[in-house]
Amino acid sequence: MSRLNLSKKLIIVIFMAFLVMLVNASFDLIYEYNKNIESLEVLETSLRENYDTSIKMQIETLFATIETLRIKNENDGITKEESQNRIAEVIRNIRYGENGYFWVDTIYGDNIVLYGSEVEGTNRYELQDTNGKYIIKELIKKGLQGGGFTDYVFPKADETEPQPKRAYSKYYEPFGWVIGTGIYTNDIDLEIMAKQEIQRKELQRNLLLHLSLLLGFFITITILILIFSKRFVHMIIFSSTYAKAISEGDFGLSVPDHYLKRTDELGLLLNSLEDMKQSLTSTFQEKEYANYQLSKEKEFLDTILETINEGIVVLNENGRIQLMNAAAVKMLDEEYLGSNDLQGRQFSELLHFVGTDRHKISTDEIFYQCRSLKKEVKRESFLNIKGAKVCIEDSASPIFDHDGRMQGYVYVFRDISERQRKQKEIEFLSFHDLLTGVYNRRYFDLKCRELVEEGDYPLTIIVADVNALKLTNDAFGHVTGDKLIRSFAHVLKSVAKEQEYIFRIGGDEFVLLLPFKEYHQGMDVIEAMKSTLARTFVGSIPLSAAFGCYTCENSEMQIEEAFRQADEAMYKNKLKENEAVKMGIIDSILDSNRHMFWNQSNEIQQVLLCCNAIGERLHFTPIELNRLLKAAAIYNIGYSTLDQSVVSKEDELNSKEWDEIRKHPMAGYHMLKNLSVYADIAEIILEHHENIDGSGYPRGLMENQIQRETLVLSAVSDYYSMCNDRPYRRAMSSETAITRMREGIGKRYREDVIELLEKTVDNL
Repeated sequence: MSRLNLSKKLIIVIFMAFLVMLVNASFDLIYEYNKNIESLEVLETSLRENYDTSIKMQIETLFATIETLRIKNENDGITKEESQNRIAEVIRNIRYGENGYFWVDTIYGDNIVLYGSEVEGTNRYELQDTNGKYIIKELIKKGLQGGGFTDYVFPKADETEPQPKRAYSKYYEPFGWVIGTGIYTNDIDLEIMAKQEIQRKELQRNLLLHLSLLLGFFITITILILIFSKRFVHMIIFSSTYAKAISEGDFGLSVPDHYLKRTDELGLLLNSLEDMKQSLTSTFQEKEYANYQLSKEKEFLDTILETINEGIVVLNENGRIQLMNAAAVKMLDEEYLGSNDLQGRQFSELLHFVGTDRHKISTDEIFYQCRSLKKEVKRESFLNIKGAKVCIEDSASPIFDHDGRMQGYVYVFRDISERQRKQKEIEFLSFHDLLTGVYNRRYFDLKCRELVEEGDYPLTIIVADVNALKLTNDAFGHVTGDKLIRSFAHVLKSVAKEQEYIFRIGGDEFVLLLPFKEYHQGMDVIEAMKSTLARTFVGSIPLSAAFGCYTCENSEMQIEEAFRQADEAMYKNKLKENEAVKMGIIDSILDSNRHMFWNQSNEIQQVLLCCNAIGERLHFTPIELNRLLKAAAIYNIGYSTLDQSVVSKEDELNSKEWDEIRKHPMAGYHMLKNLSVYADIAEIILEHHENIDGSGYPRGLMENQIQRETLVLSAVSDYYSMCNDRPYRRAMSSETAITRMREGIGKRYREDVIELLEKTVDNL
């Protein structure tokens, strides 16, 4: 080295400096590249997992909504087909996010719902995307497997160009539907590609800049030294010193102005070095800015990590905590964890798990599986926190370096207690009647098959049908009808023993399955239920039912035949008992009215006497007179269905309360129209507030449309209503009442009826 001249020595020094700067720049670029790759991978994974979770939760939420609507429709007596149509219309109008929608297909590919498009009603089973993938077949397959994700390409709405899409589908068994929704993933891909392209261009630019500057520096210095080494040794030494300082990152040294003002080669070299220093300074500033951008991206990812609802714990390969997000700390409880400084603590020492079978499991078990399988492992378990077991869903994913060596784990967990509670609620509702709490028709079919398969003979079937439910609904409303059903179910549950199953299979129809019970034992159960029913009332309504019983002795008889026999026996009993039961309810209502409303017993007697006298003077036939008197005895029966606070109100009634009072003719009509004893007078009860000028209610009939009996009853009942006390007014005198009624001639009353009324009441 000592034998080399100065020029060569300087060349060697400059070359070594060039190599040092080249290596340093290379390491910087590699480091920057690796950091960008890691940030992109984390961003992409987070985005895709969030998209998957989002569309799956949309389907789960929709399923809960559909099931609730289906049960409500079933309880309202809506047919399955109409229920499907209504629910399909609801799904068709649901949107989420910006453009999120749902589609529905049958398992055979017939489309039910596709945002109201022309595709609805067509078969899409053979539909393929541009890659030849059978989209609908795959969606149906995943749906029938309990739900899953499908990737394919499909045009967006109002577009023709296929775009990558990821969908989640699930099978809804009650309707035989496969329901799905999806999102276009090209937005994620475009975002990742855009960031990759920016980083690639930036890396390329920095690489070219470093190489060009370093190469230019080396060539320039070498040429200058060879030409001017002897003459300008001091400048060369300065240049060498200056270049070395730059290569070491020391930008504090400055070139004297008289060097920079030189126009020869050495002056140009020093100016070039100065420019290179400025360029490198700019490069370092850009690098610092890039590092700042990376730190901002890291901060953004940290924000996502801290705001996500799932608990996330990052562990090293030895199971020690490296990071724990806020959600994890919140779920696990800081006081329970014992310290906010969790980094470096052994994960297995903090948390203790119990399996879904309630047996304790090792905290590290999931990590053993993750290490051996080298992939994500998922499970459900219970986490012990302060003695309470919290149901969680967790997963562990391995972390690998670029050489494929495992560096640790990402442990993710979420509290699914509420989801489990809702799942159990859904399971309960799928097998139980919502109104009564007993088993429903679906579980009845399952239980029948189960008892037959297990050979639980003899198997006795009792069919029960609640009497007069329709009459109760018509007369008192569906709220009272529901009370009737609930009360009957309560009686069944009070009589039935363990291993005797109760089902509500229709609006008013119940079934009891009694395994290992003979026919006579079934009849004993029926007698016990009848005895309890005889003592049970819903308001003034006596509770009763028709029963049928049949026993399936062995497997030689089909259970369907045994059920049919029991149902026929029940129907025969109902035919014998139904009219008497309904009459009993009517008598109970009338008796209740006589004690509840005003001085009604006395008033009805007055109305009966007066109607009889006027009917005879009008030469009514015996049939007409009988109809008139029957109607006069019960014309106000509809009052029993009204709001009693309105009927008994002492103040003047307002318009809304009068609307309530005007409902009683229609209510009375519905009570009587299906009873043979009263069917012939139901129309009279309905019409007794019609006016001859068409201004009455409820139908606004004219005089020629109103029955003769009704014209008499209307006038007589109005007269005695005025002449008797009401809660909101005192009784009028006979003269005042007749005067008012004369004012209504031609409007509400016929003149001949009023004249006969006036003569009749004077003689009674």
